[in-house]
Amino acid sequence: MQKGLIIANSKAESLISNLRSYTQVLQKGFLTIIMLLFSTIAFSQNIAVESFAIDETDQSARITDPRTDQNNKVCAIVKIETPLKLQDMTFDAGSIGIVNSKQGTGEIWVWLPPGTQRLTIQHKDLGVVRNYNFGEPLREATVYIMKLKSGTTTTVINENVALQYLVVNCPIEGATIKIDGNPSEPFTGGAFQKLLSYGKHQYTIEAPMYHPLSGQVEIKASEKFYLTPELQPAFAVITLSGGGAIYVNDERKAASTWSGRLMPGLYKVEVKKPAHRPSITSIEVKAGENQTIPLQAPTPIYGSLNISSNVVDAVLMIDGVKQKETTPAIIQNVLMGRHTIELQAGGYQSYRQEIEVEEGKIVELKAELQRTATENAKAWNRQGIQYEQQKNYAEAARLYQNAANQGYAPAQYNLGLLYEFGYGVKQSKSNARKWYQKAAGQGVREARDRLKIL
Repeated sequence: MQKGLIIANSKAESLISNLRSYTQVLQKGFLTIIMLLFSTIAFSQNIAVESFAIDETDQSARITDPRTDQNNKVCAIVKIETPLKLQDMTFDAGSIGIVNSKQGTGEIWVWLPPGTQRLTIQHKDLGVVRNYNFGEPLREATVYIMKLKSGTTTTVINENVALQYLVVNCPIEGATIKIDGNPSEPFTGGAFQKLLSYGKHQYTIEAPMYHPLSGQVEIKASEKFYLTPELQPAFAVITLSGGGAIYVNDERKAASTWSGRLMPGLYKVEVKKPAHRPSITSIEVKAGENQTIPLQAPTPIYGSLNISSNVVDAVLMIDGVKQKETTPAIIQNVLMGRHTIELQAGGYQSYRQEIEVEEGKIVELKAELQRTATENAKAWNRQGIQYEQQKNYAEAARLYQNAANQGYAPAQYNLGLLYEFGYGVKQSKSNARKWYQKAAGQGVREARDRLKIL
């Protein structure tokens, strides 16, 4: 019985050993299948050049980011459009060499000496493009665009790179941000957002008239990184006020008061006004030191006027402003330049004349005021009465006629009398009636009485 148990145990142990060996064989076979499958996938991945062309409009190689080779010639730049990372790639141009390379946004920049004809591109996982022929030697200071395609690039990147957003708020107009030495990018609506890989990143923020601000952020998987920088002004706010137009370094700023930003330095400030000598002031501006500066008013330039007229005590106005003096008068402290002189007197037409006043000189004006039509008519009528009293009826009739033609009613009545009785004119009842009617129409009672008689 005991011998039978020993035999049974021995068989069991042999069976267990066989099972273990079989399991190990299966495990090795499964691992081999997995490795073969991964190898197939890995080797199925590849990279290739999709297109290569010159970009005549891009001035990066010539102006914004030039590099020179060992012969001091300006390099060409091959911008490789690819989602792949520079850190996973190597480039070989043979004995002519690679001058420089850098990671951009969605592209890799490679600086090559002019004359380079071939480039080998190798990725650590996706394979190699060996001795790609550009078709012609690269030109000096010229940019080329190479589009690189990769079979499973998206899958590889998504599996191996962890990303999170950097959000930067900066409301300053014209602000830009540079991440990890890449080209500057603008803020949109006062904000900037960019997807970055985990880890530390360097940034520089620049804005017109502000000091640049540089720093470091660390991107983590947990949450977006928010940054609100405070840029220090490289300017000062200067407020200027004066009694005239304000000029800063010969540039007109405002009519009387100006407030604005100026960069540090010395400035010439002028206040200008017509017929005045400008005031000139120098101011020093320091960054961050705002100033309010009252400016000296311009100095007036004067001349004088000597005004007389044929009418004494005529009212005198200069540029529409009534003067306390009447004619004749000497008016002092009149601003240099062109002025309008006006004289007014009862019974006379207004007199208007433009004159030019010169610095330190007396300008003389002799005005001849003309009577109004009514005053002339009155004068003619008075003279006519005088001639009638002297029995000079013909001259009286002439003067009455002048006044009557101006609509002066007393002269119309007097002329009617001369026509009724034939003094100085040919007697005419009809002409007498005509002038009596005109005078009566203006309220002359005697004319109405004469009309009843006629």
